[in-house]
Amino acid sequence: MIIGSLHISTENYIYKITNFIKCHDHPLFSPMLQCFPLKSTYKLPSDQLYCSEFITSLPEFIQMKSFTIHHATKLLYSIYYQIHFLFENNIAISFIDLQDIMVIDGVYFYFCNCNKLYNIKKNNCFVITDCYDTSNPFLPPEFQKNTIMPFSTLSTSVYYSLAVIIIYCLHTGNEKRTNNPVNYFLSKSEYLSFLQKYRHTKLYHTLLLCLMEDPIERKLILF
Repeated sequence: MIIGSLHISTENYIYKITNFIKCHDHPLFSPMLQCFPLKSTYKLPSDQLYCSEFITSLPEFIQMKSFTIHHATKLLYSIYYQIHFLFENNIAISFIDLQDIMVIDGVYFYFCNCNKLYNIKKNNCFVITDCYDTSNPFLPPEFQKNTIMPFSTLSTSVYYSLAVIIIYCLHTGNEKRTNNPVNYFLSKSEYLSFLQKYRHTKLYHTLLLCLMEDPIERKLILF
């Protein structure tokens, strides 16, 4: 299976990154790898991933399971710590897509697309040099409005993307329980409307701050 920039194979319940050597040539792959649960080995780093049950992509996981607020909180915390670990190493994530997130044992979530990592420059900004699909429903507003390439944006762009993914996964879980077809939300007002279902939770307040239109005002705070 392909998750983000990784090709992952499994045999006898052993999961391996089969394009490990190729990915390792990417200058920002190693910092990303430090967040992953890797099997102990005499050779460092390892290309084997540790799990007790299964590894899958986020799109497959939300089809397998009913995605609940418990899963949403786990997803938020997992990616929060990974984002801040990367920030400490002056690395930003441009934006996140569903297929960029690996799920391990249903409770651990990891961003794993080194092609969306960029070095942070002055004023907490980074420069996007790779083209992207402007119709992607998980893009932050500044990506949707952009018409030039390359362009500079703040490292807080990823907060918006993370919030939208969490809301979409909750929406998917909600619609599966009511046997309704699942569609992507298209506007911020739709995200905020659905999020009202969770207004009495800590998650609600965290996601509201991530969904600020201006990236300068976005914050990722765990209440």
